Amino acid sequence: MKLYYTYLFIFLLSLSCQNSEKDIITNKFKETTIETPLITDEFKLNFLNEILSNKEDDYLYPYSSKNPYLMFHSYNYTGNTDIKYLKLLGKPSTFPEVINHFFKENDTTFIINQIKENQVLDVFKLSKYGHNIVDWSKIRYYDDNFKEVRLVSKDSILKLETDNEKEGQLILYKPIFNKKLNKSYISMGYFMSHGYELLYKKENNKWVLDKTVGGYQN
Repeated sequence: MKLYYTYLFIFLLSLSCQNSEKDIITNKFKETTIETPLITDEFKLNFLNEILSNKEDDYLYPYSSKNPYLMFHSYNYTGNTDIKYLKLLGKPSTFPEVINHFFKENDTTFIINQIKENQVLDVFKLSKYGHNIVDWSKIRYYDDNFKEVRLVSKDSILKLETDNEKEGQLILYKPIFNKKLNKSYISMGYFMSHGYELLYKKENNKWVLDKTVGGYQN
């Protein structure tokens, strides 16, 4: 009988250890999930569609035209010191450090990973929401000898260029988010006019402009 209770005790102890190990693994997984949230392309495109759909945003739509042609760029990070922001932070800083300064966070790796991932973000999917966005690589491009290759008629290209000038051209950089996914940093500019660095925040499940953190005028 004593031997039976001894085996029972060992079995229960073993089961308890296994459960504890599972709890530790689960907690580590939850901690990792919180520390490194997944930012999907759909999340980024929904953000862009939401802010672009707000025609009352005086920064994105300062002129009478409310449907400008969109041109997107990706941020580039090489790890070099960016002198532009020396006065802002009071010390040599890199671009990810500047964004962390605005977010009041301290995880440049999280920012750098977003910069890399944004390189392949397909912003042309925004056209399904009614935004003016043209993939010029499917209309014309320059070959290795810098010779123009037209994939549509010259008249069609001229019309696009005329419409582009008429409606205006809004240049946007693909957005960067904080770790809670409730703040976003994005740069914008109107061609040959002006531009701003904007911070958006999420309030009541909606993205609203928080403040400007930089800008320029031509």
